[in-house]
Amino acid sequence: TIPRLEIARVLLTVVGDKAITPASIVTLIVKVRIANAPNKIVPRGKGVAVADIEDISEEDTAAIENFVADFGKREKETKQTPPEAYCPYFAGRKDSQWWLSFANYQSGKLVVPPVRISDLVSERVVVLQFQAPPQKETYRFHLSIKSDSYIGNDVMQEVQMTVVDRSTLPSEPAIVDDISEPEEDSIAAQMAQLRGQQAGARRGDDESSDED
Repeated sequence: TIPRLEIARVLLTVVGDKAITPASIVTLIVKVRIANAPNKIVPRGKGVAVADIEDISEEDTAAIENFVADFGKREKETKQTPPEAYCPYFAGRKDSQWWLSFANYQSGKLVVPPVRISDLVSERVVVLQFQAPPQKETYRFHLSIKSDSYIGNDVMQEVQMTVVDRSTLPSEPAIVDDISEPEEDSIAAQMAQLRGQQAGARRGDDESSDED
């Protein structure tokens, strides 16, 4: 069966923030699936309940941060053997693989080098990072995924990203220095008092030795 690819979810975010600011590190999350895959069951990790990126809201920064943090571990645990491409005149086995590219529409340049997806059986998530442009503006990108085995089943999607001023981010909470002297009846206070007595005794011994 010739695979029919579709893009299930595209998300552009700065991990931990609700907005993309100039020169920030942007995380691109892409979920792709084979619509006509015979096996729809995808492993989610060993004994770990993993949130699906399709179910996470763009406003839920905590869930996105957890997803990205756990992605590397899950990716190692969910490696699958890719299906063999149908090519009866090819001398040898040919695995079905895909190439993902992400390009700036205005400049026509690639934002990140092309990424090879070598283990797409039913669905796969790809996570990439790049630096946001230095100017505040709305940018257009082309996300394309091409097969290295079949003709006519490539997919492309336009993605927009708005870069806003840093002033739109909430201010960071002030750090309160609450270091205070220990209470008189605490163990810390007793230890400090003992150290002071020992230091005073040493100074007294030094003075007496000087007089002699």
